[in-house]
Amino acid sequence: MTYTPTGNDNPLITIAGGLLSALIQLVLIAPPLILARRFPDKNILTVGYCVSKPVGVLLTAVYGLFFSLSAVKVLCDFSHFVSFAFPVFSFSTAVILSMAVVCSYIASLGIRPLTRTSVITLFLFVIMLFIVVLGSHGDIDSTNLTLYSNNTFDRIIRSAYQSLGRGSSLVLACFLLPNLGSRRAAPLISFVWLKYAAVSLIVYLYTSILGSYATTAQLPFFHLSSYSDTSIIARFDPVFLIVWTMTGICHLSALIWALSVCVQYALPKCNRRRLCYILSLSIFAVSALLLWHDLWNYVKRFFVAGTAVILLTGIIPLVLLLHRKERAK
Repeated sequence: MTYTPTGNDNPLITIAGGLLSALIQLVLIAPPLILARRFPDKNILTVGYCVSKPVGVLLTAVYGLFFSLSAVKVLCDFSHFVSFAFPVFSFSTAVILSMAVVCSYIASLGIRPLTRTSVITLFLFVIMLFIVVLGSHGDIDSTNLTLYSNNTFDRIIRSAYQSLGRGSSLVLACFLLPNLGSRRAAPLISFVWLKYAAVSLIVYLYTSILGSYATTAQLPFFHLSSYSDTSIIARFDPVFLIVWTMTGICHLSALIWALSVCVQYALPKCNRRRLCYILSLSIFAVSALLLWHDLWNYVKRFFVAGTAVILLTGIIPLVLLLHRKERAK
């Protein structure tokens, strides 16, 4: 929800790029789904250790680093949202510290409580989206959507790659495949398409309502709370804050949980709950350091790129599949 338009890309290019990205993601999730079917009780790291210990250690380090950087990104993005939308919370370090503490506790409880929290958060998000659509219905102007642009095809490709770069949740979903039970393909495919539908709807809403202002606004989706037919909904900022906070907590807690799984391969005797607390405070320390020295705007472009998502979601599981197939022969 902290998505910000890049450059002068118009909304239809963003939507078209998202569609291309969704198709690429469907291709990328094929290897992990096949891997999960072949090894239903093993995640990607466990399969890597079955190949050899060095391969397992390497995969543990790679996925652990990815989850760490993604968690830092979530904290910094949340700090940006709070400091921009609610300037009264000017002490961003305290804000992200409180969030890190809450997420460490939720992650330490395991994946089932986090799942239930995520369902509640999804319900709240749908309600918030419904309020935005209902309150701003009279202001929607579809003529604000245009496809004209110089080098349209190149911009669609770039938009698709940037959309992949925001796909840390896809890597996390593939990592969680062993926890889904026997039915894995349907939830993962549905996730890809529902995410694309939600993002496209949000892009359509803030563009058709805000017009050209959407390409310059820092948080265009948040600004929709001020464009409403009723004065009550026009001041629905606290509801936005609650939903933003809940989504951030669920995402960060899941990343901390996945990171703790990675670290436990290196430190098998370490207590899971204590490990979640340590990892959460470490992520907070890195985030606070970046924010304190005002470095986030300079380094965020290097954190989670489309190349990393392609590598961790599709290529590594495919290599593991091919290697295990050769060994079977």
